Amino acid sequence: MSESRVRALALALVAAAGIFCGLRLELTGSITHFLPSGEGAGPGEVAELAGLSRRLMESELSRSMVLRVSGAPSAPAAARALADVLAAREDVAWAEVDGTPSDPEAFYRLYFARRIELASDAPEREVPALFEDAELSARARALRRRLAGPGSPLVARSAPADPLGLFEELLERARLSRPGSGDAPDAAAGHVFLQTRASPFDAEAQEPLLAAIEAAFARLRPTYDGELVLEAAGVNRIALASEKSIRRDVSFISIVSVLGVAALFFAVFRSPRALGLALLPPAAGVAVSAAVGAAAFSPVHGVTLAFGLALVGVAIDYPIHLMNHHALAGTRGSRPVGERVSPRATAARVRPSLLMGGLTTALGFGVLTLADFPGVDAMGAFASLGVISALAFTLLALPAFLEAAPADPPAFPLRAARALGGLARRLASRPVRAALLPGLLLLVAAAGLPRLRWQDDPAYLTTPDPALLAEDQRVRAAAADVEPGRFVVALADDAEGALRRNDRVAERLRAAVADGHLEGARSLHALLFSEDLQRRNRAAFRAVSDAGLRIDTAFAREGFRPGAFAPFADELAAPGPAPLRPADLVGTPFERVLDATLVTLGSRSAAITYLRGVHSPEGIEAALVGLEGVHYFDQASLLRGIYRDYRRSTLQLVVFGGVLVFVALLARYRRGGAALAAFLPSALVALAVLGLFGLCGVPVNLLAVVSLVLVMGMGVDYGVFMVDAARDTARLDATLLGLAVSCLTTIFVFGTLALSEHPALRAIGATTGLGIALAFAVSPGVLALAGGRR
Repeated sequence: MSESRVRALALALVAAAGIFCGLRLELTGSITHFLPSGEGAGPGEVAELAGLSRRLMESELSRSMVLRVSGAPSAPAAARALADVLAAREDVAWAEVDGTPSDPEAFYRLYFARRIELASDAPEREVPALFEDAELSARARALRRRLAGPGSPLVARSAPADPLGLFEELLERARLSRPGSGDAPDAAAGHVFLQTRASPFDAEAQEPLLAAIEAAFARLRPTYDGELVLEAAGVNRIALASEKSIRRDVSFISIVSVLGVAALFFAVFRSPRALGLALLPPAAGVAVSAAVGAAAFSPVHGVTLAFGLALVGVAIDYPIHLMNHHALAGTRGSRPVGERVSPRATAARVRPSLLMGGLTTALGFGVLTLADFPGVDAMGAFASLGVISALAFTLLALPAFLEAAPADPPAFPLRAARALGGLARRLASRPVRAALLPGLLLLVAAAGLPRLRWQDDPAYLTTPDPALLAEDQRVRAAAADVEPGRFVVALADDAEGALRRNDRVAERLRAAVADGHLEGARSLHALLFSEDLQRRNRAAFRAVSDAGLRIDTAFAREGFRPGAFAPFADELAAPGPAPLRPADLVGTPFERVLDATLVTLGSRSAAITYLRGVHSPEGIEAALVGLEGVHYFDQASLLRGIYRDYRRSTLQLVVFGGVLVFVALLARYRRGGAALAAFLPSALVALAVLGLFGLCGVPVNLLAVVSLVLVMGMGVDYGVFMVDAARDTARLDATLLGLAVSCLTTIFVFGTLALSEHPALRAIGATTGLGIALAFAVSPGVLALAGGRR
C-alpha cells in the first residue's frame, strides 16, 4: 500500500472514531459512577447494603426536591400556586405542599375498613389498655370534642363504627410520617415537595426543569405581597452543578494542555507541523478509547474522560521517540554523514523498544480492568486500549507522514541531545553519583510510607458547590425532611419477612424518638403492617370480653346514647377483611411510598425507614440491638469501609501488574541487570511519590493509586528506551532528548489537572505530574545498571 493511502486510511479511521464519539458519547458527573454495585463489596449483607446504597442514589428519594418559599406572610399561598404549576409538567411525577394528605378519599376507602388491623404496634399490651374505664372515658370526651368541631358531619357519620377514633389515629400517623409534617422553624414559609421523572443525574432532563422552576416562581412572585424568596434542595441541583464544573475543567485542561505542548514543540523543533504529527497517535488513542467507551461504558464519567485525555501525556512518548530518532538519523557517533534515512527504516530500528514500552504500559493499565471498583475498570480499559491504539498508529501510520531524515540534523535538537547524552554518560561513568538520586528516593519512601494517610471517603471524589450544599441543608432542616444517607434497613427473604422486621423497627424507633436520639422517621409502617401484626391486632380486639358493653357503659357516662356504637361491636365480632398487602397499594396515591420503602435486592427484600434529625447514631444502634437482619445504615460510613477494601485490592493489582511487567522485561532482556534497570524508574518513583505525600501530610485517595499505574507505565517506557539505547551514543542522545520532551509534555498535561477544582482530578494531576518528573530524573542512572558506561 502506498504511503498516501496509508495516510488517508489512518486519518479516515481517526475521523470515524471522532464522529462516533460526537454522536454517541454521553458524559456524566454522577458520583454513582463510583459507587459499588454490591458485587465484590464484601460478604453477605454487606454486599446487599452496598447494592442498596447505589440503588438509592437513583431511587424515588433521590429524585425528590424540596422548594421553600419564604419572606412574606403570603409565602404559603405562593407555594401552593407553585405546586399547582409544577404538578402540570410532564417531567414532574407529582408536586404537593407541606404535609397535605395525598388523597383523603382514597385513604378512607383503603384504610377505614382495616383500622382495627392497623391499630397498634404492640396489640397484646396496648389493646387491653384501650378498654380500661379511664381510657374509654377519655376517648368518649375526645369524640364529643370532635363532634363539636368544624368536621362534625364527617365525624358523626363515622363515629358509630369508630367510637375509639382508630381511623383518626391512623390518619395522623400517616400524616406525621410525611415530609413537611414536623415543626418548621419558619411558620410563614411554604414548602413544595416534588419528584422528577428523570434521574437526578440526567443533566439533559434536569437543567430545563430547574430553569422552569425558576421561571415559574419569577412569574408568580409579583402577584403576591412582600419580597418572596425561593430556595431549593435536591440531589439534581448538586449533580448538575458538579457536572457543569467537570465539563469546564475538562475543557480548560484540554485547551491549556494543547497550548502548553504547542509552545514546547515550537521551542524545540521550530515547527508546528512536528506538533501536529506528534499529536496524531495520542489523538487516535483517545478517539478509539472514547468510541469504545461510548459503546461499552456509556455514560462515560468526566473523571474517566479526563484520565483518557491525560493519555496524551503517555502516548505522545511513542511519536516523540520515533521522531527524535528520525530527525537525528543522519548522525553516526558525533559526525554528520550524507545519507538520508527513510521513516520506515527508523521505525524498524526503534520498533522493539516501542513495542516493549507500549505493551508493558498497556499491561499495567489492563490489570485495572480486574478491579472491583466500579469506575476503575473503565479507566483501565480506556487507558490500555488508548495506549495500544496510539502505539499501533505510531508504528504503522506515522512513518507515512514523515519525510526522509535530513543529512544534516537541525542544530538545536542536535546540541540539546548531545548535551543530555554527555550528562548521562558522565553519570554512568560515576556509579556512586548516579546512585545518589535513587538512594534519596529510597530514603523518602522509607520515611514517608509509614506516615501515609489514606482518604477513603467517596464524597472526596467530587466537590459540591458549598453555597448549594448549605442551601440544601438549610431547606431540608426547615422542611423537616429526612436526612439523605441515613436510614434503617430490615432485610429478609421475602416482603412479609421484611415487613415483620419493619414492625419491630418502628416500635424501637418510636422509643428512640422519645429518648431524644432522633426527631422522627418516615416508614412504610405508617401505611402497612405485616400480615402477622394485622392478624394479631384483630385477635387482640376480639379477645376483649364484652368490648361492646364496656364502650356503651363508658360512653353513656359521657352523655352518649346506649347502643349508638353497636356497628363497632358487630365489626369486632365479624371475621374482618383480608390483611392489607403491598399489592393493594399499587395503583393508589401511596404506591410511591411503597416504591421508596420496600425494595427488592436480588432474591431478598428490604424495608427502609428514613430518618430525620439524627442526634445520636449510637443511641439508634443501641435501640436496634437484637433485631435480626436490621441495620442502622450510615451511607458515608459504609462506603468508606468498602472503598478502603477497594483501595487495598487495587494496590494489590498495581503490585501484581508491576510483577507482570518485570517478568515481561526479564523475558525480553534475559538479564536480571537490564530488566531491573528498565524497571527501576517505574517502581522506585511510585514508592517515592507515596513517601513524599506521607511526609507532606497529603492524604491519598483511590484515584491517586490508579494514577500510580500511569506513572509506572511511563517509567517503564523511560527505562526500556534507556536500556535499549545504552550502548549506542547517537541513539542515546536522541533517546534522552525524546524523554525530556515527553516529560515536559506530560507535566504540561498533568499540571493542568492539578489545577482542577475537583479533588479526583487534582489527585491524578499531582501524582502523575510529580511522578513523571522524578521518573525522568532517575532515568540517566539506568545507564549504570545497564552497563552503558562501557
